Amino acid sequence: MSEDGRSRMSSWNDDLREDSLDGESIRVAVRVRPFNAREAARGCKCCVEMSGNKTTLVGTSDRSGDGRREFIFDHCYWSHDRSDPEFASQEKVFSDLVHNFQKCAWQ
Repeated sequence: MSEDGRSRMSSWNDDLREDSLDGESIRVAVRVRPFNAREAARGCKCCVEMSGNKTTLVGTSDRSGDGRREFIFDHCYWSHDRSDPEFASQEKVFSDLVHNFQKCAWQ
């Protein structure tokens, strides 16, 4: 990268830090999507559970031997089953994540 490119990138990074949402630079969100047609036809089973901001992978090998691995994210969206009361629509994800980002980007 040229010196001029580095300078522009540094300036962009400085602007991003100043405009970050709620003083945070990075937020991590995860969303479980519905099975696609192929997965549904094969009778696949969902190996993900969500509760609040915790996502658990079930049926994985780990050191504890219980076959569960837990992860914490800023946002967790369950979009696997529309009939579930915790189902997160595209509108919900957009409202939570993109709306605030757009608001910050236009300032």
